[in-house]
Amino acid sequence: MLSIIELRHIIEASFLPLECKCEVGAEDNLSIAIMDKGRIRHIASIKSSHLVDARSISHLITSVKKELSLPEASTMHVTQRVEA
Repeated sequence: MLSIIELRHIIEASFLPLECKCEVGAEDNLSIAIMDKGRIRHIASIKSSHLVDARSISHLITSVKKELSLPEASTMHVTQRVEA
């Protein structure tokens, strides 16, 4: 399993040139905020224990990118993810 620092780096780098911030919260939850020009475009939350391998991390990143590409994603969108 990756350390939380490595996991954060992989996720944050995956959304460049958009700004992405990952924070670990209570109960092992990883909050992911995607910002564009200082405006929050998307917020997702997932248990970091679900991100155990490259496939689960890739699935999370792909899912969030798909949601960002939707027209309604131009405003803040909140998703609670419990499974990878």
